[in-house]
Amino acid sequence: MSRVVIISVFFSLFSLLGNAKEYKKVGTTQSSQESQIKGLTAACQPGKTITEISLNNLRTFIHMDGILWTDMSGGTAGYEIPKGSGKTSVYAGGIWIGGTDVNGQLKLTAVRFKGDRNYWPGPLIMNGEQRGTTDVEVCYQYDKHFQITRYQVEAFREWYNTPVAERDFEFKGYSIPQIILDWPAHADAAGGYDFYLAPFWDNNDDGLYNPADGDYPFYDLDGILPCGTTRELRRPR
Repeated sequence: MSRVVIISVFFSLFSLLGNAKEYKKVGTTQSSQESQIKGLTAACQPGKTITEISLNNLRTFIHMDGILWTDMSGGTAGYEIPKGSGKTSVYAGGIWIGGTDVNGQLKLTAVRFKGDRNYWPGPLIMNGEQRGTTDVEVCYQYDKHFQITRYQVEAFREWYNTPVAERDFEFKGYSIPQIILDWPAHADAAGGYDFYLAPFWDNNDDGLYNPADGDYPFYDLDGILPCGTTRELRRPR
């Protein structure tokens, strides 16, 4: 699995169940609770995409709503190893993210198997009065996983760095994988979203992701970063 990256661009709204209970305490109605929660989620639906991972000796599933491993379609355990054996070591899991804010207050979002879902697809607006919100169309746009392999990136870079006159001979029939063309490197900055999303190698250092310029999803192909270094969004200087 070290040679495969699957990313999902999402944002989280913390502890919606806890919020609902708090609303009840102050005497609000069920409809007003739903209205307030709807306002937080911008009417977005939890992500519905489920991606099967089948590589090496493993077969499992990841879900856009934060659930991991289980095969929801059949209601069975989904972390199968060895692949094809019918034997599973884990039934289900979930993404838990926690930390403290600038005031030292704990913030936590934790997916429970039969509990609330606190993840929705898509980035959040980072600037202006709408900061921390999003749009339902953006949620729909990002309800997908972006799956790529290191091999695809290595092959692309080798193809790009080959003189054009020699490409047909050296890489006969090669076409740039769609995932490289569609890599979610940028969001709509004009709409207030962070311009940089998924990390990429900026081959010409212009700040824009464009495979035609030799840019590619970021793998440290040459081992230039110390182990444990966070991958930068643009070309390391």
